[in-house]
Amino acid sequence: MVDGAHSLYRMGVRELPGVLLKATAEWLSSYKKLQLYSKSLNFGASAIAFAAPYFAMALGLFLTPLGLSTVGSAVAVRQLLAGVFEPASQLMAKLSSFYQFKASFQIVAELVEGWAEPPAVKQGASVVVKNAVLGHGGRAVLHVDSLVLEHGDFLWIRGPTGAGKSTLGKAIAGLIKPLEGSVEAPEGAIYIGNDDYIFDGTVYENITLWEEYPREEVERAARLARIDFPLDKPCGEGGSSLSEGQRQRVIMARALLRRPRSLVMDEITSGLNAEVEEEVLEAVKREVPIVVVISHRDTAGKYANKIVEVNNGIARVVKCATPRP
Repeated sequence: MVDGAHSLYRMGVRELPGVLLKATAEWLSSYKKLQLYSKSLNFGASAIAFAAPYFAMALGLFLTPLGLSTVGSAVAVRQLLAGVFEPASQLMAKLSSFYQFKASFQIVAELVEGWAEPPAVKQGASVVVKNAVLGHGGRAVLHVDSLVLEHGDFLWIRGPTGAGKSTLGKAIAGLIKPLEGSVEAPEGAIYIGNDDYIFDGTVYENITLWEEYPREEVERAARLARIDFPLDKPCGEGGSSLSEGQRQRVIMARALLRRPRSLVMDEITSGLNAEVEEEVLEAVKREVPIVVVISHRDTAGKYANKIVEVNNGIARVVKCATPRP
């Protein structure tokens, strides 16, 4: 769940799925006690594990002149106690894992707190970008002079790797704010990327993300994404039981189920063959008011009425036509 937190955020899941809510609630109920007890146990167990064998040996050596012990017995007792306290070191390793989990939870907590302040969106289905400077951590990576997307637009964003295509896509979806200028994203915008997470559940559960949807709606989304494998198929953690193309279709169905007003697809068809890719893009164009495809493939050009070229820190509109039916 920690690894997939960004995928929940992109889907607009403002209320965490029941599985994560239940796990988080159970964890928080004992967190404070665990924090106090584990720190005390960590110190106490480490001190005992280190000192006890040597204390026993020292005591044995002290008793040797009195005829109550021997040097060999003292050494043997030390070795015996060292073996007895070996589990203590294993316990310390478990506690280390606990603190790693704590750090992971804090990452999720930041996202959860961020969801209380949703990204800036507006009513209607249009995207307006004006004199925007986009970047990360205060560092500018891309300048966009002007870009307007209306109902029916299909935009293809192309350019070399690392040029800033994904940054522009996330801004269009309202996931990041510009450093300068303005970006207005429609309410109900969704961004999906090839790094979106597949959880250890069935295909059906990964599409719904454990939210309540009618079965027929889930099946409809699966058909649109050209899912031709069982919805009860286990996916494995991270999609380990799926091929790349299957994993990408599950992610697309996840987005289509939520009927977005604007959908940004970032290299999400790279694992599909040409025929399936065209079928999926046709379905998305038909179902979604505004479609944005980021891809190195030129298949999107067949459907795009607008094309943006991203290169050398600048995003330029190189094609702008009226939407085709």
